[in-house]
Amino acid sequence: LCSLCENPFSYQISGKHYVKQRSGRIYFSEKTVPAAPFCTDPGVKKAAIPGGTVTTEIISRDTLDFYKKNNKDILDICVDYDKISNNYFFRSRKPSDVFTSAKRKNSKTLKKLLNEEAVPEELRNAVVILDSDGIPAFAEGNGPAQFACVTPSSCNIMVIRIERKDMCIFEK
Repeated sequence: LCSLCENPFSYQISGKHYVKQRSGRIYFSEKTVPAAPFCTDPGVKKAAIPGGTVTTEIISRDTLDFYKKNNKDILDICVDYDKISNNYFFRSRKPSDVFTSAKRKNSKTLKKLLNEEAVPEELRNAVVILDSDGIPAFAEGNGPAQFACVTPSSCNIMVIRIERKDMCIFEK
């Protein structure tokens, strides 16, 4: 428990039980049912996901610049709309998913990324992935993929907002 107080990660203590600390308090998880895989309809602007909703908004470069004045981390939830497929959809992860992060500029399987981020195994299927022709263009908690990141030449930008009511997957 001492090491738990020094960092925000969760630890598996037995079976499917986890213990984590947040804001100086220690929380013990109840046994949880693994999140079921999900998939939304193509091109949807608002959809139900495990524990909440995902909403998209297409904005111009000027609007993005205005948003950046108030929120420097806005690019973490944006993709270049012109670089993704018109038949995009949101889904849970697949075992074969490889993600090339725009921030880290390296490729890893989503399984490995989620393991490094200490996402409990039963919540990994609840992580939101933006699929563009079978390739993850955005991964919740990791931001846009390198091919879909917003650049100075981006004109149309998709803002992805994920709201969760019943679960917390990533530490804030």
